[in-house]
Amino acid sequence: MPIGSVLDHLVHESASDAVSYFRHRAFLTAHLSGGLIGILAIPLYLAIVGAPSSSEAVAFAWLATPLLLSVGLSRGGRLERAEAFSVANFTTLVAVAVWMCGGLASSVVCWFIPVLLYAASTGRRNSLLSAAVHVIMALAIVAVGQVWGVPPVISSPTLLWTIALANSAIICIVYAVTVAAGLDSANRQAAKMQSEEDARYRLLADNATDLITRHTRSGNVLFASPAARDLFGIASSDLLDNGLFSLVHVGDRPAYLTVFADAAELGTTATVEFRIRKTIMDEAVPQWRWVEMRCRRFNENAADDAVELVAVTRDIEAHRRQQEALRLANELTEKASDAKTRFLANISHELRTPLNAIIGFSEMLSMEMPIKLPPERVVEYAVLINESGRHLLDVVNGILDMSKLEAGSFTITPEPFDVGALVKRTVAMMAPMAEKADVKLTCDVPLAGRELVADPRACKQILLNLLSNALKFTDKSGDVSVTLAFDARNAFLTVRDTGVGIHERDLPTLATPFVQAQSSYDRRYEGTGLGLSVVKGLAELHGGSLNIRSKLGVGTSVTVRLPIDADASGSTIRRLQPTSPKDDGEQSTRRQSVA
Repeated sequence: MPIGSVLDHLVHESASDAVSYFRHRAFLTAHLSGGLIGILAIPLYLAIVGAPSSSEAVAFAWLATPLLLSVGLSRGGRLERAEAFSVANFTTLVAVAVWMCGGLASSVVCWFIPVLLYAASTGRRNSLLSAAVHVIMALAIVAVGQVWGVPPVISSPTLLWTIALANSAIICIVYAVTVAAGLDSANRQAAKMQSEEDARYRLLADNATDLITRHTRSGNVLFASPAARDLFGIASSDLLDNGLFSLVHVGDRPAYLTVFADAAELGTTATVEFRIRKTIMDEAVPQWRWVEMRCRRFNENAADDAVELVAVTRDIEAHRRQQEALRLANELTEKASDAKTRFLANISHELRTPLNAIIGFSEMLSMEMPIKLPPERVVEYAVLINESGRHLLDVVNGILDMSKLEAGSFTITPEPFDVGALVKRTVAMMAPMAEKADVKLTCDVPLAGRELVADPRACKQILLNLLSNALKFTDKSGDVSVTLAFDARNAFLTVRDTGVGIHERDLPTLATPFVQAQSSYDRRYEGTGLGLSVVKGLAELHGGSLNIRSKLGVGTSVTVRLPIDADASGSTIRRLQPTSPKDDGEQSTRRQSVA
């Protein structure tokens, strides 16, 4: 079996790391070598010189001690204790040799120097101090012995003492050389491993999409990975010192600085979200983007003034937008739910009022009265029943029209017609209602007839709904006017009134289905609140739009824009696709043509 394998088996299992392993192996190599040399020298000495004298017996017995120390280390694994015993053993040998060879005047005193060198080669300060103490004590004992006793007068050590001292020197030299070689190999291996580890970290830092930075306790940047170019549009060197801090939004800087203090003080991972300025080459104005930084201590055992922090920063702009979109969607869902709840309450009121009138007056007509009702009263009741039924029909038709528009099943068929004539006829239809309400109704239509390619039925319904709303919300002696104007591509139908007006905060949601500016049970005006929603949907079916301007207490102006040629083919049918309301209260629409 090779000698190296034998030594590997003798190393104690407690020597787990490379440095400890090399020190154990060096101790075993030196002491086994010295012990074997001493054992082999004994028979040679006996053959040549003969039996040792009593003074040489000490040196003769010492030659076996290195083997005992090797066995003790291999069994116990306590290297520091074995080294201490070895230093004490070597010091004792030199001290006895000095005593036996003439005292302090002997040349053997210089052998205390290898003792100190041997202790220094262990690499432990305690071992060197212990060896120095042993040497000083040995010299003191020899000196005291010389003063109080007379040592043997021997000018130079005998052969056996020379062999013992030489064997000790061999042990010191072999141990020192082996330790130095082992430590050098261990250091080179550690340097190689450190270099490979640094290369791996550098590879990760250079290719990671997230920014990796190292900071001081106050947040100054010591290192920044190349991801700064993609994240902030600048070189990583521009982030050093307070370069990163200068990019943080002013409103987020307190939170940015707090995260470093939390990570340094608490020793946990701290997280912060903040806005940072990103420079884009093709754009003159920088963008503010949301990022998330996770920060923690880099050197856990460092003193407070030497604490360093490592942080990972990533772009969360898309995530923030998704969160904002989800928040808005939840708000719109809640608003839609509340609006439909209010709408059901209002519609129940709108349905109950005419139904009560129909039921009540019809019961009066059907009852057998003691006195027959006069004809004029019967006619009055019949008129009231008719008006209530028509009002009920208008409510149901409005709900059905809005349901069709939202479901995308409301169809229009564009065809050419004289829009001015249609406006005049519709205004004439509403004249009795205006006269009854004591409201002045006027119409301003160009004298020259203009054709509009649109659905005349839908256009008539648009104007009827607008006029009904205007007359409903205009007090006595008020004015309602209808204006028709054109440009090169569009027709503009405007209905103005001098009514109660609408508060500015209610304008964005006024044309939203199931939403009313006044929705309480004791509201002043009847209606479902679907009129403007239907108008908006019908206008968008034609590719047009609805614009509302109003001032509370002054009046309202509603303008519907309709394309002059809604479609080149009069047989085209369009359907309004169902959409979800936006935050501004309007509905985006899409048109789909079906041949």
